[in-house]
Amino acid sequence: MIDLLHFLCRQFLLLSPTPNKIKLHFLNAEIDKYSISETPKVFVNQDSLPEINKGQQEKYFGYMFENNVKLFASYNKVDLSYGHENFRERADKLFKQKILTVESIVRPGYWIEIWAN
Repeated sequence: MIDLLHFLCRQFLLLSPTPNKIKLHFLNAEIDKYSISETPKVFVNQDSLPEINKGQQEKYFGYMFENNVKLFASYNKVDLSYGHENFRERADKLFKQKILTVESIVRPGYWIEIWAN
């Protein structure tokens, strides 16, 4: 049950009783260009940003910049070892404030972080 907390959050988003109020888009690295809109958005990432190379991270942060992302929620580990990228510096530059930083109780080394504009 180590992944229970973020699994339940994901299930809540997917099974929300207000589907016409919440529209989900799943982004993946294989797409070269994402659509752009001014509708306010929340960007959620779990378990992958540190493992995504610098170029792909820049693509995701470019999406956030161009698409009126107001809130960025991350559930990722802090890992600066070989093959891992630090995305937190990019988030600190893009968003006005970091409103939550708490280490996961069930997964030590993983952090729940939220940035907002």
